[in-house]
Amino acid sequence: MKNPLLLICATIILLANNLTAKTQTHEFISDKFNCSYETERGRLQGKYISYYPNGIKKAEGIFENNYRSGNWKLWDSTGILKMQRYYRNPFEYDILLPDESADLPVNLLVPPIYTLRYNNENYYENFIVDESMIIWAKRIWRWIPMENNELLFQNNVMFNTLNNNVLNGNIKAYNSVNDIFNKELNITDIDTANLQIIAFKIKEDHFFDNKRFVSESRILGICPVAFNAISKDTIDLYWVPFSATRKYLAASVMPQHSEKESINSLDDLFFFRNFNSSIYKEANIYNRTIADYKSGPDIVKEAEKIEINLIESEHALWLSF
Repeated sequence: MKNPLLLICATIILLANNLTAKTQTHEFISDKFNCSYETERGRLQGKYISYYPNGIKKAEGIFENNYRSGNWKLWDSTGILKMQRYYRNPFEYDILLPDESADLPVNLLVPPIYTLRYNNENYYENFIVDESMIIWAKRIWRWIPMENNELLFQNNVMFNTLNNNVLNGNIKAYNSVNDIFNKELNITDIDTANLQIIAFKIKEDHFFDNKRFVSESRILGICPVAFNAISKDTIDLYWVPFSATRKYLAASVMPQHSEKESINSLDDLFFFRNFNSSIYKEANIYNRTIADYKSGPDIVKEAEKIEINLIESEHALWLSF
């Protein structure tokens, strides 16, 4: 199947990320807010500041490899500091403001304990979330290219891990035409001689839960994308449920690298979202990709708007509580 996203996503990456190790500063302006943020190697990395339409500062903090880190502050539209958190890791934080004397429900002041630890299959267990806890959610599709994702593509390690386990029956593969996992493929062999893996697609849910009062993204599925040197086509090979891959990704130990010391396996890399990606679709009633309703530079702007809205939606929820 030909994949029109190849050129589109390459354009997004080239224009939006500049794909160098140098820190890039970006400005985003909309009718709801404006913000400045920094990226490095295609990841949110560095200072983030957003403002209300009246010019009052709304939020300020630091991102590290796509996740909030350290001290974060949030103001209301009159300039009153309403919340201050200190993130010990992406999933655990200390509340600095409001303090325990504030007239707030106890569950807002004492988030549930969630300790990061490996399970017996050497990957981090997710915080247990049920539907009643989720008060906001958005489904997102991302494109993960070769650029600035060396640990995923070096020696084809990610694809080989997936494909070997698909071929030996450990992981079920599904039709690449869609990503709803409704038509299982019987794959006994894939001729990789003329294929080059150039990217991965991921489908994920971004949600806010009312127990921890944080947003989180969880990957639902992943699809290897290959370029066929003979036909010159770009091909989606198959989709696999991400939950079925985790113990095999966890068994793929990382070689020596310069990333965070917490990245010990392929699963760690995804769990801590230490990858460069671009959004190519958000859930919509027409099931359209961004390229179906935008063109040229507007594709980049739309992808950026969706990304920023994910961040600012969480800030709005912090204020609502």
